[in-house]
Amino acid sequence: MAAMAEEFRAFDQALFPAPSCTTCHDEGSWQMPNPKLPPLDPDGRFDVEMRHSPEFTMFMVKRVQPRMRELLEEPGLDCFTCHTRRER
Repeated sequence: MAAMAEEFRAFDQALFPAPSCTTCHDEGSWQMPNPKLPPLDPDGRFDVEMRHSPEFTMFMVKRVQPRMRELLEEPGLDCFTCHTRRER
């Protein structure tokens, strides 16, 4: 999705030099949530993620999630639409 590729490149072109469908989707199955993406804290607080990379976590929450809701016309889309839940 070209719009999302632009978002990722604008955030960090070094980290995402050529974003494509496989940046988020598992090539072949294309199923979501994608077990190859980092699993997230099931309580939704994202403490680990915020300690590790607050900038990237906030980019996902403030830019990616709302833009994906808009593009897919899915108001219920959340982090766990794409990411699995981390086991406790």
